[in-house]
Amino acid sequence: MRPPAGSLAEWLQNNIPRSPEPVSTLKLIAVKRVISTSEDSNALVYAAVNLRAISSRDDAQKLLGDDELYYRLSEPWRLRQGVHALLSKAQEAQWESFSCALMHLALTSQSVEFFLPPDQRALFAPESSHSHCQMAELGTAIGI
Repeated sequence: MRPPAGSLAEWLQNNIPRSPEPVSTLKLIAVKRVISTSEDSNALVYAAVNLRAISSRDDAQKLLGDDELYYRLSEPWRLRQGVHALLSKAQEAQWESFSCALMHLALTSQSVEFFLPPDQRALFAPESSHSHCQMAELGTAIGI
């Protein structure tokens, strides 16, 4: 099908059935993409700082529900545990910004399950969150 002589943008709008993504969704995709793929320290720190501007519970849950993003944000924390080596200023900035972003998202999501790594979230079932046994397993999983 050949586009008419008019504006290509108009033709695309009229002939592509998919509606555009909301701007908020595009922002989440962009920040996730930077954190998941970038190795530039400044880009990572700025992206993590931007995550702290998220105030929507649903948006926070979408991001934390993504295993790749969760592991990327928690990577500096996991690597630093038990290591008392001095970090460069760039590594320290990344560690602090990722830690703050991860905690902000977990608190904004209003769900205890996001305090756990994705592979341990099966221990937590929201429908029985008052179960003492399950809460004990959750405490053990997060090191309490």
